Amino acid sequence: IREVRLALGNARERIVAPGYRLIIDSTLADVYLVCSWNRSRIIGRPVVYVVIDASTSTIVGLHVTLHSPSATQAKHALYRALTNKSAWLSRFGLHKYLHLLPAAPLPYELVYDRGELHSLEGEEIRAALGIGAGVPAPFFAEWKAIVERTFKTSNDYLIHWLPGSTHGRQRVRGEHDVRLDAVLTLHEFTQLMLH
Repeated sequence: IREVRLALGNARERIVAPGYRLIIDSTLADVYLVCSWNRSRIIGRPVVYVVIDASTSTIVGLHVTLHSPSATQAKHALYRALTNKSAWLSRFGLHKYLHLLPAAPLPYELVYDRGELHSLEGEEIRAALGIGAGVPAPFFAEWKAIVERTFKTSNDYLIHWLPGSTHGRQRVRGEHDVRLDAVLTLHEFTQLMLH
């Protein structure tokens, strides 16, 4: 007997306009970073938050941090998504890309997994903004497929080609330690992700 799982919809279901539903997710990047003032010191792997408009698949927010995933870091990603990014992009010398990273309107619904925003602090954030919640059932990736595909694309075309990349796998004993190849700082990695 084969197990069959019913598909219960997707992220674009019942959307009435762009900006109606935002999808947020985070992942641990497959690359090690170094300290900006002492490049011989490894500082770890960054966490990348992405916020995407479900109707247009436009990335409206990006947040790269060395802090572990939490509602506070998700709040930073939402702030990035909902505000003008001109000053932030200028910090990275990318102000000419402002038209490619627009500010999202305040959404009607926010879709996220059962992670950092599925908490009391996450509820407070949504209540303060007046945003509804859309939490997909466990093991139903269809609701966040847009974000998951964005992570896969960034891994395949950027992160796995960087020095210090883990290539998405665990290190085998006796194998070369990829941490020794790390050369990018948090600022440089964020700049590459924005490109």
